Amino acid sequence: MGKKSKRNRSKADESTRPAPAQRQEEEETAENLRFQDPYVDEIIEEEDIVDADDKDEKMEAADGGEDVELIQSWHPLMGMPENGVEELEMDPKAYKMYHTLSPEWPSLSFDFLKDNLGDARQRFPHSLQAVIGTQADTPQNNQLTVLKLSDLSKLPQEDEDEEDEDYDKADDGSSSSDDEDEDVDLDPVMEHYSLPHYGGVNRIRAMPQKSDVVATWSELGQVNIFNIEHLRARFQASEGRHTSSSSANPKNPVFTYSGHNEEGYAMDWSLVNQGHLATGDNSGNIHLWKPHSDGSYDVTPSYE
Repeated sequence: MGKKSKRNRSKADESTRPAPAQRQEEEETAENLRFQDPYVDEIIEEEDIVDADDKDEKMEAADGGEDVELIQSWHPLMGMPENGVEELEMDPKAYKMYHTLSPEWPSLSFDFLKDNLGDARQRFPHSLQAVIGTQADTPQNNQLTVLKLSDLSKLPQEDEDEEDEDYDKADDGSSSSDDEDEDVDLDPVMEHYSLPHYGGVNRIRAMPQKSDVVATWSELGQVNIFNIEHLRARFQASEGRHTSSSSANPKNPVFTYSGHNEEGYAMDWSLVNQGHLATGDNSGNIHLWKPHSDGSYDVTPSYE
């Protein structure tokens, strides 16, 4: 009866102890110093910087607005979409020059012809020469067409930076009049001449050392060699320049080879030996061509 329990004593002791807030408010003495850091740590929360346009698009998507159209570059290995409909649109920002041409007949092959205006020209307007083989409805309606496109102006670049333009002008040393000429929107001019080609053209290639000589792979299994010098001379005549072309105007191929067993698509001229040619058919046979001074060729089966 006269003894107090330990539990009661412990509670009594705890009640006599000062609270933590009271202990902190005790008077500071030499034996009881408090440390204060003069530099306070500041915590800065990072925020993502979002453009106003992107923010509006995200808000519209979140609010159930219009769907944002996804634009992708086309690649032939990507395949067709599920609905089987593929619509390709040209992006003006990806090109400096863009022109379309609709021939009379579809074409499986074409090649550019080397001219005497230089290989690294960049000043607009541009011009080019090309040779095209057709795939007509009947063999006798096919053609070998030589064309020249001139006054090809560049696309207007709406997003060009003015500072970059000033830097480019100062760097290449071009005059302002030349730059104004490049910005003029001209109407393209096309000039073309054709030769009859019996059978559809599977492949056409111009000799790199002499673009007047053109080889064609016919769907009938024949390889033809054409001389188009007289057609290209008309381009110079239309410009008022003197031409030294011969008076002969051959319409038929100067040489025809029928040694392949079937048609083919592989064809290329040698970059090392002028006039040397290699042709391959669908059976895997490769034939090598060696020219003679009279315009004929020795064709040797090299791989069969």
